[in-house]
Amino acid sequence: MSAGAPVEGQAKLQQLNDVLKWSTKLTDVSSDGASSERSTMTEEKLRRKREFIEKNKHILDAVLSADYSHIDALRDTVLSPSSSIDDRANALEALQEYLEDRNYAINIQQTGILGALIYAFHHDPNRTGHTRALALWALASAMQDDAQVKTTVVGSTDPIDAQNFALHMILDGLKNDEDDEVRRKAILAASALLRNSPEFA
Repeated sequence: MSAGAPVEGQAKLQQLNDVLKWSTKLTDVSSDGASSERSTMTEEKLRRKREFIEKNKHILDAVLSADYSHIDALRDTVLSPSSSIDDRANALEALQEYLEDRNYAINIQQTGILGALIYAFHHDPNRTGHTRALALWALASAMQDDAQVKTTVVGSTDPIDAQNFALHMILDGLKNDEDDEVRRKAILAASALLRNSPEFA
């Protein structure tokens, strides 16, 4: 963690570290690398261990959920009818940067980001060429050399399935859009999808 990280965040991580240390301190590792409880682990110790972990589970949940709080806010900005075009564009740019990180990219559907990109490209009544291009750029960043994300984007053939319409974003950008910026980002997204993935060609 960097020196500039919030003190509260450092305290949470320290608590998390303490929980993990406590939960594993009574566990041995055998010669073949498999973990096993110490022979001295009594039922009472096991019960206390389970209670301690359950009691402090919220620490782990808080640390993990905090990682996605910014993503949630950006997604909501893209989807909110009260957001200005500039706010939407800024949110899409930020999402594109997040999606360069595989930890976020592989959760593009679960976090609702994929749906937000589809909305920005297809359904936002105030969409512009620039916001459509940003949606494609974010999609391209998520797919870069990642088979799991590519499979999510290609998805099923159900015409109302969001995964399928994500693929339509690329096709529409390539074939039907007259905006140069949109076409360039559609080419980028198509390249990201097809690179090292002949199964999608």
